[in-house]
Amino acid sequence: MAKVIDHNHSRLKSTLQTFGILITVVIVGGGFWLGSKVYLSRKTDAKITEATKECPANTPTTNHLWLISGNEFQPTSMSIPRCDTVTVLNKDDRTRYIAFGEHDSHIEYDGLDEQILHAGQSFNFVAIELGSYKIHDHLDDRVESLLVVYEKN
Repeated sequence: MAKVIDHNHSRLKSTLQTFGILITVVIVGGGFWLGSKVYLSRKTDAKITEATKECPANTPTTNHLWLISGNEFQPTSMSIPRCDTVTVLNKDDRTRYIAFGEHDSHIEYDGLDEQILHAGQSFNFVAIELGSYKIHDHLDDRVESLLVVYEKN
């Protein structure tokens, strides 16, 4: 009888230890996951703050047309001064899912996250954030281009 109780006690102890390890892994893993989400949201918030800086009043601007035609952006890259506007127009006969950043690691630009463009549709944005930004079709990441925004002199 003592061996049966001792054996059951050992099994219970082993089960509790395993359960304790699993709980620890879940808590620690969840903490890392939550921490990474908070960190990334702070990075995104910093970009949004930068993106909301307004262009000086009465600044002369140009609107640049960026076509998606023949399964490519035309022009294949665009270098424009800060505060100019861009119109992205889908001239292809298929729907495009336009996003900034690397494929599957999208970023927000000028308040735009991702934009669905059906054939013939367009959207506009203001080139506020300085730097180089990849833009692509999330549905066909071979359709991509580069936006370079520089400060006017």
